[in-house]
Amino acid sequence: MSDKKQVLTANSEFYLAFLERDFDRMDGIWSRREGVTVIHPGYSLLHGRATVLESWRQILSSVHSPEIHCCNASAYINDRFAYVVCHETLANSTLIATNIFTLEDNSWKLIHHQAGPAPDLLDESPAGKPH
Repeated sequence: MSDKKQVLTANSEFYLAFLERDFDRMDGIWSRREGVTVIHPGYSLLHGRATVLESWRQILSSVHSPEIHCCNASAYINDRFAYVVCHETLANSTLIATNIFTLEDNSWKLIHHQAGPAPDLLDESPAGKPH
C-alpha cells in the first residue's frame, strides 16, 4: 500500500472512531511519542496527550456530539510527517479540517487535528475558490 493510501486510511480510522463513538479506537490513533494538539471548532488549543484524549472522551460520550462524515480528503507527505486536508460534513454545516500525522512504528499516528467553519461545498469551485 502506498504512503498516501496509508495516510488516507489512518485519516478514515480517525473519522470512524468519531462516528462510532469508540474511545479505545480514538486512543489508538493518536501518537504516543510526539507532542499532540487539537483545536476543536470554537475552542482554544489543547496540548498534551492526556488533555487531548480527555477532550475526545468527553466528545465521544456526549449525546450532543454531532455525526460527522469526512469527504474530499487529500493527503500530503513529507518524510516522517503527513497531513490531510478534508471537509467534515455535519447535519447543518460544513467544516474544513487539517489532520497532521507522524510515522510511528511503521504506522501513521495523529499529532494534530484542527477543524473550523468552511463555506458550503456547493459554494466552492473545484479549485477551492469561491465563485
